[in-house]
Amino acid sequence: MRLHHLARFALIFLAACGSDSTSTGNTDVDTGVTVNDAGQDMATADQANGVAEYSVCVLGASSATRGPCPNSDEVVDFGTVAPGEEVARLVRVRNDGALNLTVQNVEVTTQRAELFALEFFRVANDGAVTELDEPFNIPTDGYIFVRVRFTGDPPDSPIPAEYLTADIDVATGGSLTIEVPLVGDVGSCAQGTADCNPLTIGCETDTLNDAANCGGCGVSFACGAGNLCMNGSCAIGTCPASLSDCDGVFANGCETSISSDANNCGGCGTTTASGTPNPNFICPGPDALNAESICVNKTCEMGDCLDGYADCTGDLGCETDINTIDNCGGCGNLPGNAGRVFRCEELYPNTEVTCESMGCVPGTCKPGWVDLDGQNFVGGNGCEYACGGDPANVDLPDESAPFVDANCDGIDGDIGGAIFVATFGNDSNAGTPTAPKRTLQNAINTALLANKDVYVANGSYSGPTLQISNGVSIFGGFNSDWSRKRCCNRDLGPRRHRV
Repeated sequence: MRLHHLARFALIFLAACGSDSTSTGNTDVDTGVTVNDAGQDMATADQANGVAEYSVCVLGASSATRGPCPNSDEVVDFGTVAPGEEVARLVRVRNDGALNLTVQNVEVTTQRAELFALEFFRVANDGAVTELDEPFNIPTDGYIFVRVRFTGDPPDSPIPAEYLTADIDVATGGSLTIEVPLVGDVGSCAQGTADCNPLTIGCETDTLNDAANCGGCGVSFACGAGNLCMNGSCAIGTCPASLSDCDGVFANGCETSISSDANNCGGCGTTTASGTPNPNFICPGPDALNAESICVNKTCEMGDCLDGYADCTGDLGCETDINTIDNCGGCGNLPGNAGRVFRCEELYPNTEVTCESMGCVPGTCKPGWVDLDGQNFVGGNGCEYACGGDPANVDLPDESAPFVDANCDGIDGDIGGAIFVATFGNDSNAGTPTAPKRTLQNAINTALLANKDVYVANGSYSGPTLQISNGVSIFGGFNSDWSRKRCCNRDLGPRRHRV
């Protein structure tokens, strides 16, 4: 018997049978049949008008017969089919009219064509069976049989189909469609089996012995590499050489690395099924050496130093506290710049400095020192200016040496209280030590408005007669760098003029 496997899908939603259907040359859909006295589902029509007449009988699982239809059921019912089981149902179609009927196509409307197969045949009076291929004829008073085979899948679901559909041409040129509903269910998998692979048909997985699907489907039922499935439950197999099942819990398998775990080095140390540690496999703690214990190839060794410690001597252990100003973040005993970067007082000369979180933190300048140039940072010169004064002091330029910087601003005098004049200056400048004025008159005028004095660098100044303003003092004797020093066995005094 040739099997016609469905090669295309059809989703046709049409009414179930329940009344007569006829064809008059147009396309009709059989929306029902009438049960005749013999118990057959029939569609009748006026033959004189050239109307097709046929009857459909669902024989179910019984053998082909030309007798009366054994039931009035208009549905192909597969009942409950076991997963992977193949069942067959038989449908008989009879031409009860005077017009020849040509069956063009018979198919099952389904999205799982691989689960269904159709066979078409005739049965002669002597019982001989003739197989048919589409298209085929149903002559007047003739029979054809359609056997529908279904293989149960997927488990625990309705059969994945709705109708058996036949497209028929009538000799007069018209056509009609016969539809027979398909119903039934697919049962559950047998105990110990499951449908773990949806691409296969039936319950293909042995959940009693499959280590990948032990007791169920999926990763949550996987026993893990090297493990076994025994009667639906996982059991530890042989662990790899570097692992061991130290906690005795199967769910996490060979969970302990005995080749690299310092607490289970070479065997089960702190992690044991009994909960009692085994000191033979526990590496010594870090207290004595201030270092981590590590396990290398099942052997205990010393690892990295603990945070805050370093091995600065080369001896066994991490003996040096690296949160001090002499070893801040590393070993300050190393030669040259390699050690200097960890010595806070060398990074910030003459500065009150601390080591916090293994990093040097500069504070204020040490007594007698000032960060005059603002370079108190790593790579800078720290608090580079030695000064015995006090920034709170009032500092006017001294009449004679030693020209003390009483307020520690870098000059004998008060930088913030003066307008500076130098021969290298410019009257458009602000009058600061680095941007001095050029002429005395411009400096005096600016100082008067700012309530400041005038400091003059040594040099030659020419111009019209000076207009001296009340409240402005003029101090001279400054070098171009605004320092003051003795010269020629005499003091370079302030050459002060006060109005």
